[in-house]
Amino acid sequence: TFFNFLLMTKLMIHENNKVNAKQQDFLHQIVDYVLENGDIEPQDLYDSEPFKHQEYTDIFINTEPLYDFINLLHSSVNVINA
Repeated sequence: TFFNFLLMTKLMIHENNKVNAKQQDFLHQIVDYVLENGDIEPQDLYDSEPFKHQEYTDIFINTEPLYDFINLLHSSVNVINA
């Protein structure tokens, strides 16, 4: 199920040695947001809590992987809802 996919995603984030603690926390917030709201799009980083007051560009110097992660989650939601 999609819920299991999100739980596995959180586990993979935790075990990934290429992201620091702040990045892990932010990625977990994204997964939690999807669990609560059913979807996420890049615009949500500007418009929605808990993201709109965080400087995610300071957390992720290279934001491309962050947007790729969000787009992966969004695409997964669309496949499940289709």
